[in-house]
Amino acid sequence: MSKPPKRIRINHDDYYPSLVGKTKDGRQFFITQPFVPGGHDFVARYLFDKDGAFLDAKIHDLGSRDSDVLPDNALMDNDRVATLQKEMLEELGDTKFGNIKVSPFVHEWNGVNFGLVTQAPEEEDDEWNVIAEPGDYMAFYPPWDGDYDT
Repeated sequence: MSKPPKRIRINHDDYYPSLVGKTKDGRQFFITQPFVPGGHDFVARYLFDKDGAFLDAKIHDLGSRDSDVLPDNALMDNDRVATLQKEMLEELGDTKFGNIKVSPFVHEWNGVNFGLVTQAPEEEDDEWNVIAEPGDYMAFYPPWDGDYDT
């Protein structure tokens, strides 16, 4: 059986982790779009120190979902989302997109758990996972090399 990871890599790509990277001073960031199924959509910025320890989260509640379409489609061309993401990025100063290596964490905000949450195996032969919550929209798994399932 695998062990929970101390850190996972998130590879920068054009899908969910399109806004990951580092600030000029070495902090790491992940700007993403979590959602509560049947509930609300959010824009969140997670900030980590240079070693990957969670520092803080900035979360904007976008309100109730208009449809059952997954967030990557429902929010893809949303001007408000684009504006919030741009503001969150600009607040960090000089940044560079790229892969990051960060620790799993849970951040409770308005009664909802956000973060990169470790999930214990259900069966003896299963492995630990790290799930992007809320919404379970990214699942990372050993060897923690940045690959993820949606």
